[in-house]
Amino acid sequence: MRIFAILFCLSAFLNAASAQAPAKLAKNPSELAKWELYDTKYNHPSYMIDETPVADADSKRIVGGLDPYAILKTTIVQTGTLKTRYVVYITTTLKKIAEYQKKLGAFSNEYRNYLAAHQNRDAHFRYYVDGRLIEGFRPDVIDRLCAIPAGKIKEVNFKADKKDGDFQMVTIITDAVTPIKVNVPSQNLHFNNASLIILNGTIYDKKQLSKINPNDIEDVSVMKPESAKQIYGTKGENGALLITTKQYVISTVKKRLALFSQEYKDYITANPDSQHIIYILNGEELVRNTLGVANVLYNIPVTQFKDVSFKIQKDSTGNNEAVVNITAN
Repeated sequence: MRIFAILFCLSAFLNAASAQAPAKLAKNPSELAKWELYDTKYNHPSYMIDETPVADADSKRIVGGLDPYAILKTTIVQTGTLKTRYVVYITTTLKKIAEYQKKLGAFSNEYRNYLAAHQNRDAHFRYYVDGRLIEGFRPDVIDRLCAIPAGKIKEVNFKADKKDGDFQMVTIITDAVTPIKVNVPSQNLHFNNASLIILNGTIYDKKQLSKINPNDIEDVSVMKPESAKQIYGTKGENGALLITTKQYVISTVKKRLALFSQEYKDYITANPDSQHIIYILNGEELVRNTLGVANVLYNIPVTQFKDVSFKIQKDSTGNNEAVVNITAN
């Protein structure tokens, strides 16, 4: 009888929680249990990972050692040979992950060494590009990191931090954003060019720009067309105008500090508009002005923060005042 293959798919995409796990994850599950399930259910199948066959003797070690968050799809196939055997085809993002890790590792020894000591697993990392967190499902984060041209990267900073659920923070600084000084007029804003408008990190409808109070704007930056297109697709083909408001700067700084101090987080949650907070950076008290403090701290990459402590003390008149002591590189 002529040998032929009867192919049928027994399993398509993995559970979405594994295949498309968000950048923020609770705990990396083990893939070993999945290997044991395959081995029992399909009677010692053979394995193909990204079209590369896996030796039977190595299958438990290699398949069991896969990072679940690097797996995109699993397909089970039955071959109609003289001795029927199943084949487990696993499609991963390992090549893409290796690509961006090598690219970023060239700029940071700390990042490279940490990965080497942790099996190159970074599903729990938080990646910031030019101050903005890359959000979305794991495959989206991978694609965004791969899309950053190595020639555009100016600096990569890495911080291993166990204060926020064992998340590691990586800050990537590129030349994509060029700050410009803008004399904001007192009248409402009007833009007539074809550039994309990004307000506080979100695409904004140009028709609504008249609703923005110019006095609320803290900063305006220009993103080059090629960089804007990589991030925002065809919408960014004419470049992007990045507008940052004063309130966004203040709230962003509070969120960053809250990552390092639960006491501070609890205090600002209960007292969101409190003006009685003293901020001390590396032993020096910052000017007692909310926006002034925010501007200083906003420009410090989150990976440069080392410690944030919080306490309530009495001022010279006997009233309570909050003190935030910040240590940063």
